[in-house]
Amino acid sequence: MNQERKIVAQFDKDGDGRLNQEERQAARAWLKTEGGGRRLGGPGGRRGGFGPGGDESAPPPQPGRKLTPADVPAFPDAPVYDPLTLRTFFLEFESADWEQELADFNNTDVEVPATVIVDGRTYRDVGVHFRGATSFMFVPTGRKRPLNLSFDFVHPEQDLGGYRTFNLLNAHEDPS
Repeated sequence: MNQERKIVAQFDKDGDGRLNQEERQAARAWLKTEGGGRRLGGPGGRRGGFGPGGDESAPPPQPGRKLTPADVPAFPDAPVYDPLTLRTFFLEFESADWEQELADFNNTDVEVPATVIVDGRTYRDVGVHFRGATSFMFVPTGRKRPLNLSFDFVHPEQDLGGYRTFNLLNAHEDPS
């Protein structure tokens, strides 16, 4: 298993302990050049399985119905893990290429900030990164990949129902 690559300190020019958009752009460029030797399986890359990106024979993903926070019910008074409540998390990123940005920073200490809307409430500066090794490697771009959300990434007291971290599993074989 790969260890998390520590790069925040190298690119954190303003010293706030996280990377802003400009700092992330510099880090992404570095990862694609000097820092890009992150292959699995040694010098020749990974062996076996479907390889990075998953099953190449799978049809390309199609977008589902577009939803807004107004389209889904809010449950502000229900406990976070109430078994009778199905919550929808809306994530808004600074960059249009958010999925590629998350992929570029996979297995690093970089969190990509997003605004998260849940139950009609807006949470700013939530740190997001892909989680899981096989879930990331074997699920193609554009399909459901698992996410880690750090509500306290910038604001130490920010939480959702008393929880500061959420792991959103992908259930990538679930067709819903």
